[in-house]
Amino acid sequence: MRNIIVIFALFFGAIIYSGCTKCGCTDPDAINYDKSVQEDDGSCVYPNSKIVGKYICTRKSELENTTDNIVLEIFPVRTSKKLLRAWDSSLDQTFLMTYDNNGNLRDTALAQGLPGYTQLLPGQYDDFKSFATSAYGTYDKLKSILLNYNCHKCTSYLRYTPEHYVYSGIKIQDYSTTFDTPDYREIWTGIYEGTKCSVFYVPDTSYVTTRDVTLEVSLTDNDSVVRIEEITDNPEAMFYYVKTDGTLKNIRINVGSFSSDSLIIQTGKTYSPGASTSISYKCKKR
Repeated sequence: MRNIIVIFALFFGAIIYSGCTKCGCTDPDAINYDKSVQEDDGSCVYPNSKIVGKYICTRKSELENTTDNIVLEIFPVRTSKKLLRAWDSSLDQTFLMTYDNNGNLRDTALAQGLPGYTQLLPGQYDDFKSFATSAYGTYDKLKSILLNYNCHKCTSYLRYTPEHYVYSGIKIQDYSTTFDTPDYREIWTGIYEGTKCSVFYVPDTSYVTTRDVTLEVSLTDNDSVVRIEEITDNPEAMFYYVKTDGTLKNIRINVGSFSSDSLIIQTGKTYSPGASTSISYKCKKR
């Protein structure tokens, strides 16, 4: 009887052991990828942790022909294990990229089109939506970074000019790759109802329309951006930077705020001398 028990124990032990050998990381982008395993056990480790941190960099501007010493910060993206968010606080701009095992920094199909990646150009201005950006560079074992960032810089009100920035520097501080604090934007997600006021100015004339509106605020893949969609009429979404105090920004322009259970947005556009439009939303959370 004891021999039978031993045989069964060895048999089931072999099954368990063989089952474990087939589990592991099945994502080729991970550091510990194993092509021999058949089932992913959630153990994948991504290389992004190597580059997350604070950097002292020189930033060269092709447009302005200047070189500045700045701090560049790189964070993980809360909703993705592969994306990184680079933040240049002196320019008040952010861009997304990925990092592979060979030290290459780049934008990929995974990053393109995400809110924040295209500088959050206003969705209601059709002539701006086609603007594209790109990020590419390298990162080495000495913690040195070289980044090329092509974008469109806001040089005046609603005027965007192609710009090429080159960042080069060294990491001076590591950051955690996990989030210890909740996503503060969540307190403002939900459905808001109120009014939308549209004002059209032309020489010596103005037209004003006011109507009821419903807005939906949701999160995006960029940790500092919310998506606001006018679900009662306009299917096109608007994307805004939002700070911890609830201030809404579109690139450099303050466009509104969250306050308690209220949402206020104000935008405008100038067509020509004497002709312009402005749109304002004043809504309460449902």
